Formats: sequence, structure tokens, C-alpha cells
Amino acid sequence: MKIVKKILKNLLFRKAVVFAILFSIAFFWIRTRNLMPLTDLSKNLSSMVSLYSVIGIIYSIISGFIIQNQWNIWDKLIAACNAEINALRQLLLLVHHFPQPYPKNIKIKIKSYLTLLVNEFWKDKDLGVRTGEINKSLSEIEDTLYYASEEVPKLNIVTLNLLNEIVRNRELRLHYSSRHLPVLIKLFVVYMTFTMITLSLFIPMNNVYIDYVFTFSVALHCFTLYLIIDDLEHPYRPGTWHVSMKEYARLLAEM
Repeated sequence: MKIVKKILKNLLFRKAVVFAILFSIAFFWIRTRNLMPLTDLSKNLSSMVSLYSVIGIIYSIISGFIIQNQWNIWDKLIAACNAEINALRQLLLLVHHFPQPYPKNIKIKIKSYLTLLVNEFWKDKDLGVRTGEINKSLSEIEDTLYYASEEVPKLNIVTLNLLNEIVRNRELRLHYSSRHLPVLIKLFVVYMTFTMITLSLFIPMNNVYIDYVFTFSVALHCFTLYLIIDDLEHPYRPGTWHVSMKEYARLLAEM
């Protein structure tokens, strides 16, 4: 039951349902009004099927390549987020080795950084924008750690490595979150999806219900591929592949 509720709440599933309803209405409207005469289409059936198969193969190859590429970017983005959180956790475990008041000050600076990350309005989250407040907060952490390391030279290298890990993975997180498909490729994917769905209506079948099952399956398949590409391209937008601030919020709550 929980799995069913989770599927029903899924944004990708809802979009697919809306598309299925609209396509079904359009299909039966076209067939009942005979806007595509089956007699004329049947005369060119063999050539249409061959051409449609070629277009389908090209569409599948291009879609598969794009999905694989976007999936790699998604994996790298998740790895960068996890590495940043782990480095912050290690730094919090390390601070008690410094003399007072550094542990308290460092925790306050890290808490401020996490608060800004969690509560910031993410209107530019997919653009890799570096906000001034977060940059300032990160700079304050660096300054505090620098002076604290002077008090305990043995921890200097470890502290700087952790700080470098935080900064590096933050840069990677911003970089991968701003990686989008070029406009021409995105338009090409939209065009190919529209073409595959539209051309499926030109393949005639004597039984309207078999015709509907065939064209509906093709259309839903193509539209789902497009939804997957679009979802992977916007990782911070709610969806199946969604990067949230939950782990950052959890670390903040633990503090």
C-alpha cells in the first residue's frame, strides 16, 4: 500500500497520467473523424513501417546516450553532496581538540553555513550561483580554523585537508547542478519525441482498439523517456531524481 501511495505521489507518474488522458482523447478524436484515412495509409504501409523503424532506432540511440550522460552527472552530484556532508561531520568531531573558545566558534560558523544552505531560497539552484552570504559564511569558517590551527599545529594539515574537501565538493556540487543540455540538443529531443508520437498515428490497423494499444504504448514510451531526461536535467526540482537538503538539515539538527 505504501508503494502504491508513493507511486501516486510521484510527479513523473502524474505527468504520464495527464499525457495518457490527453493522448487518448486526441487519438479517438482523430480516428472517429477519419482525419487520417486508413485506406490511403494502407497503400504505403510497408514503406512507412520501415521508415518509422529507422527513426525509432535513431531516437532510442540518442535518448539512451543522453540519459547515460545525465545519469553520470547525477551520480557525481550526489557524490559531491555526500562528500561535503562527511567532511563537515569530521570537522565537527575534530574541533574538541582545539582550546576554547575555538570549538564553540567553529560550531557556530558551521551551523550558520548549514542554516543558509537549508533555508536559502533556491531559485538559482540549477544555475550554480554562488551567493554572497554563503561565501562569507564559508570564509568565516576558514578564518576561524586558520587561527585555531595555530594553537594546535599537529592538527594543521588535517584541518586544512577537511576544509579543502568542503570547499572542493561545494564547487563540484555547484558545477554539476548547473550542467544542462545545450538548447539545440534539448529542442532536438523534444522534436524527436513529438515526431515519434505523431508518426505512430500514420501506421494503420483495421481494429481500432489494437491500433490504440499500439500507438498509446509508443507514445507513452517516448513521453516517459523525455520525462526522464528532463527530470535528470533538473536535480533540485522535486521529482524521481531529486537532490534535497535533507542530509544538510539532519546534520544541522544533530548540532
